[in-house]
Order: sequence, then structure tokens, then C-alpha cells
Amino acid sequence: VFKYIASAFLGKDAFQGGAAVISMGLVMHYMIATGWTVLFFLLYPKLSFLRGNRFLIGALYGVFVWTMMTQVLVPITRVNQGPLNWSGAISAALILVFCIGIPISMRANQYYR
Repeated sequence: VFKYIASAFLGKDAFQGGAAVISMGLVMHYMIATGWTVLFFLLYPKLSFLRGNRFLIGALYGVFVWTMMTQVLVPITRVNQGPLNWSGAISAALILVFCIGIPISMRANQYYR
């Protein structure tokens, strides 16, 4: 997974790399996740609808992140994309809903309360 993430910069060569490439992918992964978190926290006080149902907003944000990553950001990188696999896409979107969207929504609500 981390070699795949590093391939955004390194292209196919990332898959031949070792620990340094894996470390690069890990750092990139956490930088991207932090960026999505910061974006939500910056928008939260400005957009009143984000203060609605925390679970629904979190789920929608997770789907938004998945959509932006797969349809906007990944296509402009050097990542080799295959055809859309619906079961993989749904799994990835659900991971973002439960590991990014809902936790961010819950924490933002606590922070700004």
C-alpha cells in the first residue's frame, strides 16, 4: 500500500524500492490524512451544515474524500490506475467513512463545542 502511495511521485519505480520507498509512502499517507483533517476543521466553523448530524456529515465527508482522491488527485499523479473495481471502490470509500469522515466529524464537534 505504501509503495502504491509513493508511486504518486516515483511512478512504477516505487514498486522496486525498499524501506525508503515504504517510508516515503507512509509519510505521504499521513500528510494526506492530516490535510483532509485540517480542511474539515477549517471549514467546520464557516459552514453551518457541518454541524448537523455528526454521523451523516462524517459519512458524507468520507465519500467526498474518496471521490476527490480517486477522481481528482490520483489521476494527476504518476500512479498507474486500472479500471474501476466496484467492490474495491466501495471498500475504500467505507474505510474513509469510518476511519476519516466520522472520527473527524466527531472530534470537530467536540473541539468547537
